[in-house]
Amino acid sequence: MAAAASEPAGGVDPTRRGAWVGAVLLCMAVGVGLASLAYPFGRDQGLFQVVGRGWVHGELPYRDLFEQKTPWIFLVHALTYVMFGSNAWGVRVVELLFLLVVGVVGGRTLARWAGVAAPGGFGGLGAFAAVGCYLGLLSFWDTAQCEVWVAGFTILAVAVGRARPQAGWAGLCFGLALLAKPPGLLLLPGVVVAVISGVLAAGGRGGAIARAALVFGLAASVPWVLFLGGFAAVGALDDVMDVLVRANRHYVAHEAGVDSFGGLLVGITDGLWIFGLPLWVGGAATAVQALRSAALRQREPALLAATCTLLVAGAATAVTVQGKFFVYHYGVLLLAGAFALVGAVAWLGRPGGVAASWSAGVLPALGGLAVLHLVAGSPAVVVWSSHVRGVRHLVLDGGREVYCEAFRTVNYDACINEDVGRWLAAHAAPGDRVAVRGFEPAIYTESDLPPATRFFWTAWLTDDRRAYRRRDWRAQDLGQLQADPPRWVVTLARAEEGPDSAGYFGWTPYVERASFGPLTVLERVDEAVPEAP
Repeated sequence: MAAAASEPAGGVDPTRRGAWVGAVLLCMAVGVGLASLAYPFGRDQGLFQVVGRGWVHGELPYRDLFEQKTPWIFLVHALTYVMFGSNAWGVRVVELLFLLVVGVVGGRTLARWAGVAAPGGFGGLGAFAAVGCYLGLLSFWDTAQCEVWVAGFTILAVAVGRARPQAGWAGLCFGLALLAKPPGLLLLPGVVVAVISGVLAAGGRGGAIARAALVFGLAASVPWVLFLGGFAAVGALDDVMDVLVRANRHYVAHEAGVDSFGGLLVGITDGLWIFGLPLWVGGAATAVQALRSAALRQREPALLAATCTLLVAGAATAVTVQGKFFVYHYGVLLLAGAFALVGAVAWLGRPGGVAASWSAGVLPALGGLAVLHLVAGSPAVVVWSSHVRGVRHLVLDGGREVYCEAFRTVNYDACINEDVGRWLAAHAAPGDRVAVRGFEPAIYTESDLPPATRFFWTAWLTDDRRAYRRRDWRAQDLGQLQADPPRWVVTLARAEEGPDSAGYFGWTPYVERASFGPLTVLERVDEAVPEAP
């Protein structure tokens, strides 16, 4: 009897085989990302949640809570605060789900674009590449940052831009990427090529391309129009401009970044050493694909490879132009590199490709092994392994000592922040507020207490790189504290004077209630000062 149409005479339906491979790779992606749900907050994640939580309670970023990032990351934390409360794991859940969606959508888009007959396995490969290259290479300090949203929304813009007539949705996705962090603008060329490819694939020509570009641009402006218009409507636009433009301009001008060609080479070399394998293999592979496909006049493979190459090049430029080479800046490049890796595998499985007959299952499986090998070959995976070990000890046997060691850096101890926050939560009464000095915003998260001043972290009052309007801001900070003194203050034990010291609060009776390493907890007393316990 003849084989069914869906069952080739040779055996297994390739569509079904690809779906199974994709499911396995998707499960592997979830496995890699699960440990991140137990990560504590670093400094940046803590301050993002303070602003997001305050926004939920009617306080405006920039005007009522001072932070220099663009607003998307605050919206994310506002959402996770509403959904999960004040904790460190809610945003990690959302981040992991976002990476999985971006990976699946991006992987399937690349496979369809390349003409792979059974693209099911590529969704799982995309998810595994995205999670592996991001959460598998970046620490608790460097994940849950703005960059994951920049790269993720850009990849979604490529995916929907390729599916004409979705130029408007592509523009909206890219507008959200820019709302997450403006250097994402450097990834625009890759998105443009994808949108043009979608128009051409649908039979459009010059006029259709022009219309798509107009729709794309208008849609990309929508998030910014809503953001700026909304703040203007409540009279806070000048606060936005003062923080995002003027204060940031001062900070960039005075921040110690790369100031020489030699420093630039060192920064790039460090990045290559830490992240080079998964990044440059994908980038180099797609560059070769683009050149070869163009030489053979294969339009679609050339456009696919050009998109991947431009995203990697744009992301690398976005990291470089910031001049500081902070590890978390590489997040946008890691996701672009993951996308390029999947693109390289899809290109191999295209009709006429050297591995087209394997494309349904074997090729995505080999691609997953390649990602695993490349990621595991990076020095950064040692940090991830220590995080996983710490989480495992905490979950399985309550081994908090191993956990704390895994999340302790040179000048930051996540567990001390947790201890201070928990102590405050246990001793605070409803309506209490706290002023945390220094740069320890995770204490607000753990205690679930609101900040007592606009400057809930004080680097803008003490750091010379952030000295823009320092006299005015110190007056604002002190004025807020004196007008309504908070019950609780957390000071830096090493600070002998200034906003981070206990002496800064000498105008009201405060007594020491607890000490946690470098941090001291003070309580306001309104009558006779009791002895400290």
